[in-house]
Amino acid sequence: MAGRGGAARPNGPAAGNKICQFKLVLLGESAVGKSSLVLRFVKGQFHEYQESTIGAAFLTQTVCLDDTTVKFEIWDTAGQERYHSLAPMYYRGAQAAIVVYDITNTDTFARAKNWVKELQRQASPNIVIALAGNKADLASKRAVEFQVGGGLDPGRAGWVPLRFPRLQGGLSAVPSLEPRPKGIVVRCSSFWAVEDVCMCIVGASAYFCL
Repeated sequence: MAGRGGAARPNGPAAGNKICQFKLVLLGESAVGKSSLVLRFVKGQFHEYQESTIGAAFLTQTVCLDDTTVKFEIWDTAGQERYHSLAPMYYRGAQAAIVVYDITNTDTFARAKNWVKELQRQASPNIVIALAGNKADLASKRAVEFQVGGGLDPGRAGWVPLRFPRLQGGLSAVPSLEPRPKGIVVRCSSFWAVEDVCMCIVGASAYFCL
C-alpha cells in the first residue's frame, strides 16, 4: 500500500526511528473480506475471489509513521463457526484488532458486535479495536447503515470514539488522548476504503507507543 501524504508509509525503518512492534488480529464472519483487507494492507493487492482462510494466516507489515517505525504481526483468523473456539489463542496478547463485517449482511454486523464485546471482556485491557464495514462498493445492497455501524453506543463506559478525517494526504495527525483510556474502540470517520481502516489502526497503535 503506497504511503499517503508522508504521514504513514510501509517502508523499512529509517535511521534513528523509534521501533514498536504490535500484534494485530482480524476477526469476523466468513466471507466478510478479512483476507482481502490484509492483502491490501500488506501487498497492495486485491483479488476478486479469495479462498477461505483455514485456521489463521500470519503476515507481517512495517509502517513508518513520522519518527516511529511500527512493525505489525498480523493474524487473519478464519470466520467459519468451527474455528471460533480458536480465536482467543490469536487475540491473546494483541495490541490491536480489526473486527470486520459485511455492510450488505446484518448477521455479520450482529456477530461483529459480539466480537467487540468478547474482546473487551477477554483481550488485553488496552487493546485498540477498529470496527470495519467492508464491501462499501456494494452500496445499493447496503443493509447496515453507516450511522449504525459507526455508532455502537459510543457513550458506553470504556468506549471512546476517535474520528480520523479522510483527507487526500491520509492521516493528518495522531489523536491526542490524555490520560490513556482503557479499552478503546476506534471509530473511523470513513470506512469506504481498506486503506483508511488500516491507517486508523496505524495511527492509534502508534499513539500508544509514543
